[in-house]
Amino acid sequence: MEGKSLTILVISALLMLTLLAGCAPSQTGETEVQEEQEAQEQSDMLMSGEEFDRITKCLDEQVPEIWNEWSAYVEDISEGGAYLYESMAGYSPKDVYRDYEKTEYLGKYYLVYVGEMFEDHSVNLAYFYVSENCDEVIWSDNVQGKDSEYPVLYLDEWRNSDYYPKLDK
Repeated sequence: MEGKSLTILVISALLMLTLLAGCAPSQTGETEVQEEQEAQEQSDMLMSGEEFDRITKCLDEQVPEIWNEWSAYVEDISEGGAYLYESMAGYSPKDVYRDYEKTEYLGKYYLVYVGEMFEDHSVNLAYFYVSENCDEVIWSDNVQGKDSEYPVLYLDEWRNSDYYPKLDK
């Protein structure tokens, strides 16, 4: 009798596994989609040092005042307590438009912050968009928001605007 009970138990377990296996493809398909989405999100969060260097090199070449003037200014006014840094907001390029109504599409750009790094906090000084292929940089008005005429300015417009920082000690 014990042998029959064990056999019935084993057959029941095998039938249960077979039934569960029949459900597996849809669950596996959903899991694969979810895993792909998670992998894409993780790739958005990761960027090679070479790619970051390529993007910031473009910014530094087109806005040389960042390291030629701003860096020394930050160190001087903070008496060595802060230094200039560049950072990125996300690692995937975003769609950028010239106006708030999104009537003039400019392309895909990486958002780069330039700021002061202190021991216990940081302060963003300027925001720039660097084009996906690193051939153009535009300034971004992430502070004024809808109070400004345009969310972005071409560099020549920015340098001739009130938004351009005047480095007075």
